[in-house]
Amino acid sequence: MRRKNTTASITVQLRKNRLNRFGAYPIIIRISKDNQVAIRTVGADATLKEWDEKTQRPNTKHLKYLEVKKTIDEMVGRIEDKELEYRRKNELYSVHDLTGLVSKEMSEQSVFACFDKIIKDLEQGGKIGTADT
Repeated sequence: MRRKNTTASITVQLRKNRLNRFGAYPIIIRISKDNQVAIRTVGADATLKEWDEKTQRPNTKHLKYLEVKKTIDEMVGRIEDKELEYRRKNELYSVHDLTGLVSKEMSEQSVFACFDKIIKDLEQGGKIGTADT
């Protein structure tokens, strides 16, 4: 008997059981299909005040709102495109066939370049200043 090829469920969530030292939760993509679950991190985090449960995306209070939203949309889009490709070919697939698509490539940049980017992001968000302010 052949198994029915069901659709995967893709949700974006805050992993609320993993509070980091900054008081934020990691943003994850949860893929489930046929009682199998795979969880992949987006590489960003958000506080409860920065998260919109309804849209499953960060809200405009998030320091890197546009960047994180774009990353999530791209990752979910890649998963949905690959799933659609499997369904068009009428091939069976599992969540593990889809999880490799959400891995972010590691960039080779120096520590100084990484810190410069963090400082720039904080300055743009108005979250950095001097002791006089």
